[in-house]
Amino acid sequence: MTTMLPRSYRAILPGMVAGVERRGISDDLAHGQIVIVTFRWLMVAAGFVFALWNPGPVAELRMQILVIFALAVANFYLHSQLLMGRPSLDLVVYAASAADIALITVLVASAGGFTSPLYIFYYPAVLVFSVVFPTMVTLAFTAGAMSLYLLVSQPALSAEANLHMLGTRLLTLGAVALCGAIYWCIERDRRRGVVGDRGQTQEAAEDLFFGQIVIIVASWSLVVACTVLVLWNVRNEFELVTCIVPVAALMAMNFFLHGRYLLGRPANRVLTLTAAVLNLIIITVVVFGWPGLQGLQSQFFVLYYPLLVAVAFVFAPTVSLAYTALALVAYIAACLLVDTTFLTSGREVELLVQRLTTLAATGALAAYYWRVQRARRRAVAATQTADNGVA
Repeated sequence: MTTMLPRSYRAILPGMVAGVERRGISDDLAHGQIVIVTFRWLMVAAGFVFALWNPGPVAELRMQILVIFALAVANFYLHSQLLMGRPSLDLVVYAASAADIALITVLVASAGGFTSPLYIFYYPAVLVFSVVFPTMVTLAFTAGAMSLYLLVSQPALSAEANLHMLGTRLLTLGAVALCGAIYWCIERDRRRGVVGDRGQTQEAAEDLFFGQIVIIVASWSLVVACTVLVLWNVRNEFELVTCIVPVAALMAMNFFLHGRYLLGRPANRVLTLTAAVLNLIIITVVVFGWPGLQGLQSQFFVLYYPLLVAVAFVFAPTVSLAYTALALVAYIAACLLVDTTFLTSGREVELLVQRLTTLAATGALAAYYWRVQRARRRAVAATQTADNGVA
């Protein structure tokens, strides 16, 4: 079964599982540490590239490079421990993850607080914590990240125009954490209920059945965010009617999906994918044509994050990564259709690449964790089969 795993995960699997209980390391963290380590390498690579792309004052650049190198050294140590089959203790993982949140906050604060574009690195960070840590720990880390971001953003909150944007960012960040926590609970229950080899067709059907609630939760977060935006920002009756109609359609579609799920008859693969694509279209329309700032200047691209996570938790990587790529193309198209002059500005091109990087990383990390969890379920099934054969 391990041949279906990512190569890096296969390399550490045999030694990682052995001796976990003896060392006092929880099983979820032992299996999930590779996802956190992968996220940190992505952060190191992205941070190094963006620090050198349009370097600021030498003092600021010096600090950024020092922090990035320190993170790389620390992550190399944790990664080497995994490669040797010795996953780190839970407390070490928690401390390193808290340092990740602190590091992102320092970078955001040093780059302008609320106006800093670096807050987007909170999204993949909260994602990997939510799928690896127990629910209460995830809640604590997410609340900590939100509180720190709120703290560094406070000077800009005197302007009313910034309040709804901060609310949207925090709402979508919470939605990513909620999707990850729900999926963590779903996978825990599925492993406990594994009975023999399910077969690929049955396994895919169960992925859709159990995971569909994650897409429903992500869709509800989109409904809430769009409703708040409409009621907060519209300036006349025409704008209210024009903007609320697609939100009402989205709500009706989600009522239908949620109702079927509650009745034990969740939507099939085609209908679920159709709903996900429609959500993607709505977000892109918001980025492209919402009253006020549009295209690259629109801050509503954050609505993509929970949706990419949800789709990656339900469908195989071949589908979810294609969906992530579609989201990236849609966002680029929306930016270009509004205004192409930003291509002449190095700062704005860097901004676009930063957003595309974190969007792609979020979808890819969620897909990677999906593969890890599938392997864990298959390992449980294989162990049961072997035990039954011996019996």
